[in-house]
Amino acid sequence: MPLLESSKLIATYLLCQTKLSSISYLSNSKVPKAKTVEQYCFPFLKKPTASYILEDLINYAFLTKNKKLAEKLYKFAIKNSNLISKKNFFEILTLKSLLNGRFLELILYAQKAFYEGSDNPRILILVALSSEIWGDVETFYKAVRKLYEEGKDIEKFTDDFFKEEVFPLNAKTIKIGEKLLKILPDEEYFIKFAQRLEQAEKFEEEEKVLKEGIELYPNSKDLQKLLIRYYILTNRVDEAHKLALKYNLERYFYLQAINFSFYFPLLKRYADEALKKYPNDKELLRAIQTKYIFLGYVEGINKLENILFSQKNKDIEDLTLLITAHFVFKGHLNGNEIKFIETFYKKNPQKPEAQLLKILKDLQFGKVKEAKNILNRLKNNYPLLSDYLKTIYNGLYRYFYSKDYDTFYLENPILQIAYLELLYHLKKKIYLSVVENLIKKTKSPKLCSLYSVPAWKAGDLETTLKVSESCLQKFKKDAELLNSVGYLMLLINPKKYLLQAEKFLKEAYKLDPNNPAIYDSLGWLYYYKGEYSKALKWFKKVLEKNSDDPVEYYHIAVLLTHMKQPCKARKYLQKAFELKNNYPIPPEPDIYQKMEELKKKLNNLCSK
Repeated sequence: MPLLESSKLIATYLLCQTKLSSISYLSNSKVPKAKTVEQYCFPFLKKPTASYILEDLINYAFLTKNKKLAEKLYKFAIKNSNLISKKNFFEILTLKSLLNGRFLELILYAQKAFYEGSDNPRILILVALSSEIWGDVETFYKAVRKLYEEGKDIEKFTDDFFKEEVFPLNAKTIKIGEKLLKILPDEEYFIKFAQRLEQAEKFEEEEKVLKEGIELYPNSKDLQKLLIRYYILTNRVDEAHKLALKYNLERYFYLQAINFSFYFPLLKRYADEALKKYPNDKELLRAIQTKYIFLGYVEGINKLENILFSQKNKDIEDLTLLITAHFVFKGHLNGNEIKFIETFYKKNPQKPEAQLLKILKDLQFGKVKEAKNILNRLKNNYPLLSDYLKTIYNGLYRYFYSKDYDTFYLENPILQIAYLELLYHLKKKIYLSVVENLIKKTKSPKLCSLYSVPAWKAGDLETTLKVSESCLQKFKKDAELLNSVGYLMLLINPKKYLLQAEKFLKEAYKLDPNNPAIYDSLGWLYYYKGEYSKALKWFKKVLEKNSDDPVEYYHIAVLLTHMKQPCKARKYLQKAFELKNNYPIPPEPDIYQKMEELKKKLNNLCSK
């Protein structure tokens, strides 16, 4: 028996095919009326010939959302499930779920149709969208790639991936991102993806993306800048500088190197270069001063002050910040600063910066009453100050009134330490009181250990130990605090604290056996026990981890001197002198003075 029993049925079938093939799915072409499709095509849904037009009927139903057709297709699919492909079967189930508003079924059937090979764009779009919702990045990519192969616009999905960041960054999403960049290598996508990789510190992958992007877009300044910053963040600062010269982006390089480089010799070198090449660039100057204040580099702060003092139109805000930071670090003002404050306050007694500086000057000269009066006037202008200066105002308020005016600084560890440094220089008793309260509130042993920094920098070892012990009482199993307390005990009185220090240091080593600071402390432990060979072994283990540590070379020199090896000790001491410029401030109190004293001693011993 023939598939089509009559010439009339053949003609009807041809008309059905003609109507369906005249439309391009998801196109703007004219869609045939539903009645026409029903008239010519519905009769075949009862016959085997339906399989020949099924694909086009499904597409037509998706396009028009024709419920009547969808229902007929569904009944046909259920009745003839063994005759039609799984792909068409699940496409029809997806269609029915879509029109009935059954979201979970819709997604389930769309995914099944997709994995059976459906290239229906609406199915692909549903799969891509649902994959975004469920976080299934692999299925998302497969659907988007199929849409691309079908010649459909995938920009919405690539925008979602790169700009909206719909998937969390992990190994899978990085691989998918790299594949999507090959499908649609848009400049902005390279930029966004590289920025995201940088934030996640996925530097190896970031380099690959940036280099591919620059190969395609060699004139993209944004990609060039990101590559320069990438080299800085991965401690390849000199390479970054060469690249900056090649791209004519040297000023950008200096700004990034100052903001993100933490290797002090390089930072200082490029800061000095920037000041010579761009002496009037306020953004660069502020970046340098911020970094120097953060590091506590007093020599650099003084240098910046002198630059600003020499300018005709002085930047009052920057000068105030530098002078205040100098007072915080050293506890006093120098002659140039005092002279500037006198002139500035005389001309501008209502300016908040002038009032703050005048308070510091009055305190230095013992004019406590005058300072307190100005502080009370400054209260009205307090909001006009920068965060750093507000912190200093808070410290002064605490000094005069034994309470905080504001506690916003507690959110920022850097401001907390500035606050404590000021109080330490003003009155140690208040400093200790504030530290006690901060220790109660903090949840971080790392931050807690920083509360002793002002006392440590001043060489006040007893106070440093007191704060460190309070932190250890709260964080009993923190290796760094155990090490700090043990080391301080040895520095202060090794005879008195030897057994306690040994207990703390051995526990610290047990908790963190790869920490070079603990190796150094163990070296001193054995030094004070008279076991010099063991001490030397631990000191040298530090150099295996950190060969650029001047403190360790000095410690070995001290040990070798006691071991009656002065010439060998002198070589280690020379290395310590070579490396000391790696630090913006002395890594230990009075260490440079001690190094000079040892140098004289070893020069005598070695010449004999």
